[in-house]
Order: sequence, then structure tokens, then C-alpha cells
Amino acid sequence: KMRKVTHKSSEKDLALLVIDMTNAFLLPGGPFEIPRAREIIPRLNLLIQICRAFEIPVVHCRYAHDDSDRSNMGKFWPDLEDGVLNRDSVGHQVEQSSDMSKNDLQIEKST
Repeated sequence: KMRKVTHKSSEKDLALLVIDMTNAFLLPGGPFEIPRAREIIPRLNLLIQICRAFEIPVVHCRYAHDDSDRSNMGKFWPDLEDGVLNRDSVGHQVEQSSDMSKNDLQIEKST
């Protein structure tokens, strides 16, 4: 049985979380390429611009691995062993057509 839940919020309670819009997932031929993900970039960029106009924080979250944690996820994604999501690798970088500003927040995630 479903129940109605209401939550009142304002712009100060909001943030836009942009997840994994990185080269590893978006570049053609990338190790974790999701071709259809490229289709959302224009709409996502518009949403990012709207959030900025209303001073809603934009937070970019992306995978980042190094030698100490790469082996755990490498069990599931063997390409990680090659360092494709290491910090400062091409795969770790936000895809160039994604709208990321130096004022946006950035969060790195690993295993």
C-alpha cells in the first residue's frame, strides 16, 4: 500500500548531481562506452545552466581510482587494471561537451 509523502523544499535545499559524465563512459570506443549517454548531453547542459541561473549548486561526481583501490573494482571491470579511471587519466576527465564550470563542486568516488 502506498502512502503520500510530502516534502517542502526551496532552492537552498537543492543541488544537481551529475554522475559519471566522463570520457571513459562517453567517448566513442571508450572502455565503458554507453553510446546513448551522449544523447542526453545537450539536455543535461541546459539543466545545468538553469540550475546555475537559480544559484542551485551543480555537483559533478566521477570515478577515480589509483593503485590502492583499483584491484577491487578490476574484478568486475578488467579495464581498470590498465588505469583508465586513474586520477588525471583521459578516462577520468569530464567529457568536453559536458558543461562543467570551475565553480561547480567535484566529488570523486571509488570502490
